[in-house]
Amino acid sequence: MKFLNTIFTILVSLPLLGQGSIPTDRLMSDGEVLAAYKGAQELKDIHALTAYFKETYASRYYFSWKEFDKRFVHYNEKYSGRKKNHQDKANSHLELYNGSTTWKLPFKNLKGKDVSSYELRHLARQQKSPDIALLHYFTKDEKYVRYFVDQVASLNASLEKGEYETIEDGNGVYEVYRGGHRMLNWLRVHAFYLASESYTDADQLMLIKTFLQTASFLYHENQKFKSGNHQTRGMAALAMISILFSDFEDAKLWYEHSMKILGMHLEKEINKDGFQFERTVHYHISDIDNYFYVYQLLQRNDYEIPPIWQTQLKGMFDALLMISKDNKTAPVLSDDTKEPLEEYNSLKNIMTTGWLLFKDKRYGYLAADKVSSSDYWYFTLPELNGLMLMKTERPTLSSFEFPQTGYYIMRAEENDAFMIINSGLAPKKNDHQHGDILGFSAYTYGKEILPNYQVRYSYEDFQFFKSSWVKNVALVDSVPQGGEWVGNKGGSGFGKWGDLPIPKKTGWYSSDILDVFEGTHVGFEEMNTDYFRKIFFFKKDAFWLVIDKFESEEKHTYQQIWQGDFDEKKSLSHLRRNLGDGKGLDIVQLGEKPLGRSTWEKREKAASILQFEGKAGITELVTLVHPYEFSGNSIKPKEKYTGIKIAGWAYEISESGQIKLIQHIAAKAESAFLQKDKALLLKVTSIEGKNGHLTFSKPVDVLVVEKGKKLSMTLLSTGETIQTQIGKNIQQLNFGDTVELDF
Repeated sequence: MKFLNTIFTILVSLPLLGQGSIPTDRLMSDGEVLAAYKGAQELKDIHALTAYFKETYASRYYFSWKEFDKRFVHYNEKYSGRKKNHQDKANSHLELYNGSTTWKLPFKNLKGKDVSSYELRHLARQQKSPDIALLHYFTKDEKYVRYFVDQVASLNASLEKGEYETIEDGNGVYEVYRGGHRMLNWLRVHAFYLASESYTDADQLMLIKTFLQTASFLYHENQKFKSGNHQTRGMAALAMISILFSDFEDAKLWYEHSMKILGMHLEKEINKDGFQFERTVHYHISDIDNYFYVYQLLQRNDYEIPPIWQTQLKGMFDALLMISKDNKTAPVLSDDTKEPLEEYNSLKNIMTTGWLLFKDKRYGYLAADKVSSSDYWYFTLPELNGLMLMKTERPTLSSFEFPQTGYYIMRAEENDAFMIINSGLAPKKNDHQHGDILGFSAYTYGKEILPNYQVRYSYEDFQFFKSSWVKNVALVDSVPQGGEWVGNKGGSGFGKWGDLPIPKKTGWYSSDILDVFEGTHVGFEEMNTDYFRKIFFFKKDAFWLVIDKFESEEKHTYQQIWQGDFDEKKSLSHLRRNLGDGKGLDIVQLGEKPLGRSTWEKREKAASILQFEGKAGITELVTLVHPYEFSGNSIKPKEKYTGIKIAGWAYEISESGQIKLIQHIAAKAESAFLQKDKALLLKVTSIEGKNGHLTFSKPVDVLVVEKGKKLSMTLLSTGETIQTQIGKNIQQLNFGDTVELDF
């Protein structure tokens, strides 16, 4: 029996096949580290091993620690005011925690305040540890080295005692994102400190053991694919450690597994149109970073780069290019969090990285003349010096659709007009989406005319800024999109809508005259109301027509929400926003008149909410969105807006049921936008001329363009296939189809 027990003990203590031998719940002893080392070079003792890994880190990491002194001088020349910047960031951490800190809630910080879940998560990420490390070189004070070493040691001690926040608690210190992010920062700090005599062999060895233990934890806890950027960050860190410490047998296992999981994320979470599946600029860029960290190390260490990495990573930069505006920024999309309340996302830093990786001149146009101060340490000096040779080319951008992601961009380069429409919902993980289905933001003349705002999870009003009241959307009975608010398990401030309406794009058309989007969502089904939104963009003249259509057998009150600080101009039907420098925005109701208007103001942001009385049946809100560059081009307030000039177009509402078009041609339509040789007809049933006529089986919207002696007519309505009769011929047309008639 004793023999069997002994055999059983030996068997359970052996590592499982394919599971590795490095423990997850403690650091290895010196002897275990030596035993786990399987490198080609013979190392007889732990001191030789430590010296070996110090040497290999110089050639394997992004930059050589042997060049640190030279690079530190170059860094300070390149980026002004760095000492104060790093001092401020470092102090924000040093003032809260001892080196030997606690890693399990509840506990108090050095100011005597309870550490929040949000603060613990940032402690676990060790975001400020590189700033603290650089203070060592600014001040020549060894205490910063000792602080870092003590903090690492305190985590390791807490691990062995089991006194740390676990994944089950919701604030896991070793949770895949937090553990991975910590490794990313500590690997950089390790590179910094290897250049310092204050960083002893014992310190270095402890860090090596810590890297190996955390890598083993990340490997064992992430055997299966888990959707989202958390696992991506952790697996990127695992791949980095496996490359930097490839001499351990387990490292091969880690490398193969991390690259497999990262490959699955690249395949499953980068949509075919190039956009990251969580549909925000913030997480799109964050995922680029995750892949970039690994991509750079693969190149640096002569690993073969899988083809999917090349195509998908390049596609992600192309996606940012396609959403860029003329001022080299991108719109705010859902949970963008870098600069809370800002109305745009800066692209210059990430596109500088894009140029360095792919040398695409279009990326260079959007790039800065240097990488960001944090990215500086991920490139060699020759790579950074290559920026002086950057060649740029202004990208030729037009209207664009991301069909899988569900973003639709209306754009006219000649007047810098830009609108992005949200008609998508992440199918598997829509945690980061806001209540703005079929909402949009718009920009022109260098101004965010209808903005969206960046958010921050820790703000008390985060839920409000994620709601429909802070979007350019339409509602029924003041019921916002999104319900069933779900707070984060760990109570860190983050939350998501448990229920968002499913959108459907029903039509998309783009030409040099007009862009047209049409879509619907199911958000008002419980109120027995069908909802449709249609947007026309008059490209050359840079204005939009927005039609919100509601269908219900009951009476409701409908709302339109417009972001910005608006003034009424004589009536509720005309709102105006002063954008400065003579620029402004008119919001004009061409159809139903509003019953009233309310506003909200918070954190220097504001919006106007227009109320409309809905009748049983169909109610349509027809709204002109007209930005102007000079005050003289604004729309003058009127009682009735029929007959007004809007840039190069005349707007007419039919009184008799007929609208005269080009020369001798007339149409039966409710209203139209007219030019000399073209017209947009709204709810037209027939078009007649001397030599023929055309009738539609139901009222539709049609773009008519004169081309010599012919008329080109493009159907811009959806629904069932529309029957068109030309003389005696009957033809079936769908959205975007064009017919030519000899009139």
